Amino acid sequence: MASSTPTTYLLPRDRFEATRLSSQHLLWQLHTGYLLHPDIPLKEGMTIADIGTGTGIWALELSPHLPRNAQVGGYDIASTHFPASEYWPAHMRFDHLDSLSEAIPDPLVGHFDVVHLRMWAFVIRDNDPSALIRHAERLR
Repeated sequence: MASSTPTTYLLPRDRFEATRLSSQHLLWQLHTGYLLHPDIPLKEGMTIADIGTGTGIWALELSPHLPRNAQVGGYDIASTHFPASEYWPAHMRFDHLDSLSEAIPDPLVGHFDVVHLRMWAFVIRDNDPSALIRHAERLR
C-alpha cells in the first residue's frame, strides 16, 4: 500500500504521540458517549474501515461490540503505532494506506459498509478536505 512521506504527517511518531492519540480518543468517547454512532445498525458480515487509525484504539475498543463475523480494517500512513499483531482480534487487520492519496488498492475499493474517520483537521491540506472525502467515498 502507499507509504508515507515526511511531509504527509507533521507530528512525531513516538510514544508521546501514541499517548496523545489515546488520550484524544478517550476524550472524544467521553464527549460523544459512543464508539459507533447509534444510528448505524450493526449487522452480520459488516465491514468497517478506520482510516487514520493511529494506535488502532477505536477499532480495538469497537471490536467486542460487533457481530462475530464483522471485519474491521485499521489504516494509516505509518504502522509505528499499530498494536502488535498478536493482540489483533481474528476479524481485524491493520495496514498502510495514505488516505490523502488518490491511490487505493483495488481490493479496498467499494469494500466497506462503514468508513470511520475523525480528528483530521490538522492534516487536511490547504483547508480543503475534498481529497479525504473522495478517498472515503471510494472505500464505500
